[in-house]
Amino acid sequence: MPESKAMAKNVIGVYVENPEIFQFIIRKLKERRIRFTLSFNAGRPDVYLVITDSPWKIKGKAKILIVRNREEVEYVVERAVLAVKGALVFNSLLIGVDPGENIGFAVIGDGEFIKGKTFRSIEDLIREIKDTISHLLFIKCKVKVGSRNRYSEKILTEVLKIRKPNVTVEVVDEETVPRTIPRFVLKNTKIPKDVISAVNIAFAKGVEVTGNDAENNYPREK
Repeated sequence: MPESKAMAKNVIGVYVENPEIFQFIIRKLKERRIRFTLSFNAGRPDVYLVITDSPWKIKGKAKILIVRNREEVEYVVERAVLAVKGALVFNSLLIGVDPGENIGFAVIGDGEFIKGKTFRSIEDLIREIKDTISHLLFIKCKVKVGSRNRYSEKILTEVLKIRKPNVTVEVVDEETVPRTIPRFVLKNTKIPKDVISAVNIAFAKGVEVTGNDAENNYPREK
């Protein structure tokens, strides 16, 4: 098979002129272990897909994903990964939230770890959840909140204010959450230690709740 045809199926082209965005994209592609190239003809790219901040310069039949700022990079990279796999959307998106002074946050797409962070404020957490479900395409999404401590009810109350199609919210009893990450997740990436609990919550079985259920699913603070 000619090299150009092989590349068209497996390699992402990167044509980004903004240096800050460029460096961040390259870092994220390497973290996800995705094959990419900088060496292609923008007028006739021999790649399947191009990530770019200058779409008017890309000609030919290659698919284009536009990145406009640094904040969009993570989501654009994940959409590129899906496209290379021949998929348009995630069948299942899981978001795990580990309440505490440092709030753990993890995103799992079709069984693969996408990203994890920690937050000191509920406001920052909610903003991240909203950005995630707005930028990533999915058939269904579950946001799972652990029920460990006094922070849990406050977080759940704010999460339940997020109303998006095909998004449900679940409470997870953390006493039933396994302490080890499923092996199939670890095959593809290294999970940061500070979000391991959030990853496990994302995979754990929860109970779906609505706005009226929030107060009944958490112990009252003494």
